[in-house]
This record gives sequence, structure tokens and C-alpha cells, in this order.
Amino acid sequence: MPEDADVLLAHYGNSQTWYLDDAVPYPLHLERLRDHLAKRFDGDDGDDVRLAITTLEGRIIGTIAAYDSSMRHGVASVGLSITDAGERRKGYGADALCVLVRHLFHERRYHKVQADVHSFNVGSLALLRHLGFQEEGRLREVHFTGGRYCDSILFGMTAEEFDTAHPEYRLEWGATEP
Repeated sequence: MPEDADVLLAHYGNSQTWYLDDAVPYPLHLERLRDHLAKRFDGDDGDDVRLAITTLEGRIIGTIAAYDSSMRHGVASVGLSITDAGERRKGYGADALCVLVRHLFHERRYHKVQADVHSFNVGSLALLRHLGFQEEGRLREVHFTGGRYCDSILFGMTAEEFDTAHPEYRLEWGATEP
């Protein structure tokens, strides 16, 4: 939400976040970020969404997104970032990704989700493989960050693959959230 601009600015002000995501931008101005968020959340983005990942105590430790969503083709891209390095590899990213993917598959009727990851981002590569995403391809030297070019590794998972790999996230008709 636009009123979360201060918190999101802290998240996006972290150059490590941008480095792992795509590139390090020029410094962001708070008012410009608020304007961007107001336009981004005006209700006209279809199923594209960016959400905060929080601890059980409510502390924001990262974000997760669905973007480039195509309801016509049933495909959406997903990505996440745990910006609090002390909270990485504790299951927050895996759980957030499974909840978002379950929502896309079981509530929005998507058929496939995809993700692309920088070849040097070993944490994200390991997470996607652990969750059962299939490596589908590699785009060679397509991103420039940190003073060098790197590959982008493409991953995908279908609804059927998700249900097979993660029966614990399957909701049965009439069941309540776990």
C-alpha cells in the first residue's frame, strides 16, 4: 500500500536487494516511491502483486511478488527477496512462495508459474530447486550487475507439479487454512 512507502524504501534502499534482483538503481526519493506505489496499487494491475514477507511478530523481512501475469495463458512470474540476511534460510521464503503459488493455482486458476534467477544467486537457485521448480533454460550474459555480465536461469512449475511436490499446501473443499 502507498502508506507503506517508508518501510518499502528501507527494503529497496538496500543495494544488496537490487544486486540480487536485477541492478543497482540511482538513489530513490521517498516522494517518488510513494507516487510509484500509488500508481502500482490503483487496482488496475490484474493479478500482479507485491507483498511483504513478515515474521510471526509482524517485522518485515522481505517481499514477494507475482508479475507479468497472464490470465489468458495461465502463466505468472514470481520472485522474492529476504532482505534481512539474519532471517535467510529459515523457511520464510519457501513458505511465502508456496502460499503465493497455491493462491495463483487454486484461487486464480493459473496453470504455471515461472521465475528467473541470476546465475550467481546460489540461495535462490537452491530454494527453487528444493521446492521442485524445474530448470527450463539459461539466457547467457543478459544481466549486467556488480561490474560484470551474468546468466539468467529460467525455472518453471505447473499446478500439477506443485500439488505433487507440496500436498501439505493443498486445500480441500471446505477445509480451513492450516
